[in-house]
Amino acid sequence: MYINILFILFLLFIIIYIYKLEQLHTAVRWSVISILAVAIMLAALYEYANFKTQSKIENLEVAFKASKTLICGSDKAKITKETYIYESGTSSLIPKRGVVGKTYSILECRVDE
Repeated sequence: MYINILFILFLLFIIIYIYKLEQLHTAVRWSVISILAVAIMLAALYEYANFKTQSKIENLEVAFKASKTLICGSDKAKITKETYIYESGTSSLIPKRGVVGKTYSILECRVDE
């Protein structure tokens, strides 16, 4: 996250620097500034999407650890703390030993109301 923010600040610095350069023709200057502005917008969009995904993962993880039932996958499997374990490295729910079931990404799940 901080790397993306630093990248955006770096691009802003470059834009200001290019804007003040007088050796470049005006059309070239504005072209480079436009390209960098688009890069900044794409980086900000990526950061926003990544933040939303991480927020959803954290909310589902908290619900799972609080012994709430999750509904996962297209088969609408009911996942509980008693039958599955949460693997934080891959953000997946894995059946405990002796339990028949498949592995689900936590992003495929929702909290059962």
